Amino acid sequence: MNVEDFKRIIARERAARKEAERTMELKSGELFEANQQLMELNTQLVRRSEDSEALYRRLIESITDVIYTLDADGHFLFMNNSGLRLLGKPWEQIEGVHFLELIQEDSKQEVAAFYAEQVANDATNSYLEIPVVDDKGRVRWIGQNAQLIKEGDDLHQVYVVARDITEEYALKTLLTQSEEKYRGMIENMQLGLMEVDIEGRVISANDSFLELCGYALSEIEGKNAKDLFIASEEEFEQMESKEALRKEGVTDHYEIKFKRKDGEIRWLVISGAPIIDDEGNITGSVGIHFDITHRKLIEKELKDARRSAEQAQKAEKEFLARMSHEIRTPLNVILGMSHLMFDSALRNDQVEYMRSIHYSAQLLKGLVSDVLDYNKIEAGEVELTPSTFNVHQLFESFYQMFSYNLKERNIDFILKIDPSVPKMIKADQVLINQVLLNLIGNAVKFTDEGFVSLEVQQEDDTLLIEISDTGIGIDATDLATVFDRFQRSDDPDARTREGSGLGLNIVRKLVDILDGDISVSSEKGNGTRFFIDVPYEVAEETADISGSALRSNLKGLTVLIAEDNPMNMVFLSNLLTREGAEVKKAVDGQEALNLSQKGKVDVIFMDVQMPKMTGLEVTEEIRRDASNPNTKTRIVGLSAFAFKGDIEASLKVGMNEYITKPFSPSAIYELLGLERESARATSEHDEESMDQSVMDELYGGDKAHEIQMFGLFLANMPQYLEELRELATQSEADACASIIHKIYPSFRMVGFPKQSERWKSLEKNLRSSELSDNLFVEIHREINRSQTKLAIVKQALSDAEPN
Repeated sequence: MNVEDFKRIIARERAARKEAERTMELKSGELFEANQQLMELNTQLVRRSEDSEALYRRLIESITDVIYTLDADGHFLFMNNSGLRLLGKPWEQIEGVHFLELIQEDSKQEVAAFYAEQVANDATNSYLEIPVVDDKGRVRWIGQNAQLIKEGDDLHQVYVVARDITEEYALKTLLTQSEEKYRGMIENMQLGLMEVDIEGRVISANDSFLELCGYALSEIEGKNAKDLFIASEEEFEQMESKEALRKEGVTDHYEIKFKRKDGEIRWLVISGAPIIDDEGNITGSVGIHFDITHRKLIEKELKDARRSAEQAQKAEKEFLARMSHEIRTPLNVILGMSHLMFDSALRNDQVEYMRSIHYSAQLLKGLVSDVLDYNKIEAGEVELTPSTFNVHQLFESFYQMFSYNLKERNIDFILKIDPSVPKMIKADQVLINQVLLNLIGNAVKFTDEGFVSLEVQQEDDTLLIEISDTGIGIDATDLATVFDRFQRSDDPDARTREGSGLGLNIVRKLVDILDGDISVSSEKGNGTRFFIDVPYEVAEETADISGSALRSNLKGLTVLIAEDNPMNMVFLSNLLTREGAEVKKAVDGQEALNLSQKGKVDVIFMDVQMPKMTGLEVTEEIRRDASNPNTKTRIVGLSAFAFKGDIEASLKVGMNEYITKPFSPSAIYELLGLERESARATSEHDEESMDQSVMDELYGGDKAHEIQMFGLFLANMPQYLEELRELATQSEADACASIIHKIYPSFRMVGFPKQSERWKSLEKNLRSSELSDNLFVEIHREINRSQTKLAIVKQALSDAEPN
């Protein structure tokens, strides 16, 4: 090889080396540049990672829930500030600590077992409420969700999110304790508790309910309660209505029949209420059940006992009514015949015999009346029934009733009514009348000389009534028990005059019903004083005529008389026209109503029983019809009945007052405010002769009026008596009573008051529940007596007429 070739080779190698060096330098620059770029990229990546972690940490720290992580062994790797604040500890005291160290001591084992089971079961998530202890030793409850983080099959970390539930747990504990408390109370009270869903299927039941129904819980769970426990269609419908109420949110209680598993029917009272969830939805109902079967049995026994008692009471009342009728009928005959015997010529010894018979009969009649009155009060049949009446007239009637008898015995009857006592009051006239009758009757019975006094005052709408006498008085030892039942004095003088021992007890009970008061003062041998306080109302004026306004005559007064009995009509109309009143007459109810519609009158006398329309029906129609000019006119009821029920019925339909037949002129004058002196006594008269004192009282010496009444009596009475005789022969009780009701006032109007009373007594007996053939025999006897009275009236009319 020559040098040139060698040089060319060297030159080529040098050039190649330089090119390689240049390439290496270029590549090195590129690598440096790439490395710089890589380093910059790495720097950027590191910066981004740090920013992301910071952002993550800021996010974690901003969350109020507790967040922490544990390693696979349960040591703390991280805890956010919420957790540190909850525990009151810095991270330095938490880092690396095992989580069980923060758990309340008595719960550590349970918590460790729970999470060991989660790991063993490879459960990714779990929830548990845990008690932890803070730096001050206080227990805080947290509810936490724990999530297991794995790398392959190995546990790597535990991620936990928890929340402080200390307050909620306390409320839950209190609620649980309250529920347990009340469930315990329900169990102790043996109350059955059952819950059902919205469809009525059993959800749960306590032991008491299971014992009550006889089922086990597994036998009734999920089944419809109605199908299990309801025995009849009626109860089934009742339960369906209660379920409907629960769905509307209604709570109530009710009684129902309940069927046990063994088929036994028991009575329960159930208190049911709807179950409402947190969102306000009704999800079912709960019922508290109490067994009242024993109570129901007792109620049935009481009803049976009450029914038996009522039947016994009814039998007793029927017996008393029957015995009253059977006893009083012969007693009335004995009393009537003794009166007749007194009027006949008797030897002195016979007079004494008759006095004994008469006294004994009166005593026996009083005993029967007391027993009947007492039984009515005890049975609650006596009620307060206020009505408007003239109280002055009531007291005056007692004066008239007793003064003549006392005058014959040389005993004065003193009546004093304070002017401040109003005439028209509203109170129970019937009860007041019965009280006065009993007390005045006692005063008359126990007084042999001196006086009997009835004094009346008023204070603050209360009647102050004093009844005093100068009789034998009451011993101090008997005074305290004088109002007791069956109380009788040991005083021999008193015992000869006493009756049943019920009279004053009845008086006290009647005064109690009147809402009044009664007391007594007495001294042995120096008489007795009874003091009665009875409240009243001042009667409202409902008419143009006031009973308290005195007038010298009746001029300018227009009166409508509705009366179907011609004698009553003539008597009353003549009485009123004689004093100047204008009288309109109606002989039946329909005519009375028609006349009331035609023009205003001042007062209406309305017979209660009339043909076509009764007085009650007419009164009711007048009060109802606003176009009737007499809607507020004073209406006075006229009737032969003075029973409480009749008076109540009259006042109820709108009558203002009520007077009974036969009525005296003084009663009519008093009612209309006419100033007249009433007769205060009547004299005994011969039964077979006309009582002239009665005639004088009725007609005031007006002979023309008397003659007119005699003529009417003779024109109508024979026909009535013949009809009555025929009906009595046929034993037609109601028809006989109707005719007697028409005729008996007429006999007093022609001077035979005793005959009138006998007819009245017969009518009462005919209307009673018990009838006997003796009644119809007695009617025939009274018809014969009445024929005698017809002859006397006929002779009196002949003597009075001019020749």
